[in-house]
Amino acid sequence: MRFENILNRIAMDPTPTSDYAYFKNLGVAVCFIRKNGSSFLKHYMSCLDQGKEFQPPTTNPHVPRKRDSLNARTSNLREISAIFSDPSIPKVVIGRNPILRLESAYRSRVKVHNLESYNSDYSGGWVAIRQQILGWKLGSCAADPVEAVSKGISFQELAEYVVSTPSWELDQHYSPQVYFAATEDVEYSLVGKLEQLDSFLSDLSELVGKPQLEVPDGYRVNSAKASEESLALSGDLKARIEARFSADFEFFGYQS
Repeated sequence: MRFENILNRIAMDPTPTSDYAYFKNLGVAVCFIRKNGSSFLKHYMSCLDQGKEFQPPTTNPHVPRKRDSLNARTSNLREISAIFSDPSIPKVVIGRNPILRLESAYRSRVKVHNLESYNSDYSGGWVAIRQQILGWKLGSCAADPVEAVSKGISFQELAEYVVSTPSWELDQHYSPQVYFAATEDVEYSLVGKLEQLDSFLSDLSELVGKPQLEVPDGYRVNSAKASEESLALSGDLKARIEARFSADFEFFGYQS
């Protein structure tokens, strides 16, 4: 199954992640897709599951702890695979407009090193991403780290790289959402949109039997508007980007 292949890939990732999680007390399994409000949603769901009042995270929500949800980094991968294959367990995923998500990934993971308050010391991922993109451009496996840090990368170059690279080689922040969510293998009970987060949380409230869930006051969830760079894309490249993410547009119900 494709889902098991993705789990195995996560198991080999040097950075601990918990993008597939089962919240025992809520009785729901969630696939968290990077750049789709995943930091907020992981922490929010963890607070709900443990009956805690929401407070902004002080540690990286992407790094699981033993007392948190059952997930792909703190449990047996077969157990997670079984949970996501069990038709009796509700499964949830939230998507984002593919073009806006790609732009957001470019601004925070490629163009600059966007530090979060809870992992401000980590920069290795940013360098590695730039090495991959520049290496592809230069026809090599990976660019020199110094060159990767010093050279600029345009949104157009990222788009060309994403269009030309297989999904399993792409970083999670801009790989196709349906690939990471394994939509061919997993049947989701609730599919939401980041741009309609309030509606998604309302549906999630009903699914888990909780009072109306809302985004906490003053808490900012990542979102984006079309940038000047993306608006300036050539018609051919824009069409190829839309074709690259055509399954995302269809599954999450976006118009290309």
